[in-house]
Amino acid sequence: MPSPAAALAAAPGGGSYASFAVPLWVWAAFAAFIVALLLIDLVLVHRTPH
Repeated sequence: MPSPAAALAAAPGGGSYASFAVPLWVWAAFAAFIVALLLIDLVLVHRTPH
């Protein structure tokens, strides 16, 4: 019995994959969001040592 991923890979369509066009500003905003969360965690949440 083939797996669902193998069945999807064998689906007609010439082996093309989904195309995700993500603008550069979206990646930059996502990276800035992650860095902001990390800084908030390190600076505000963990003020006192254990």
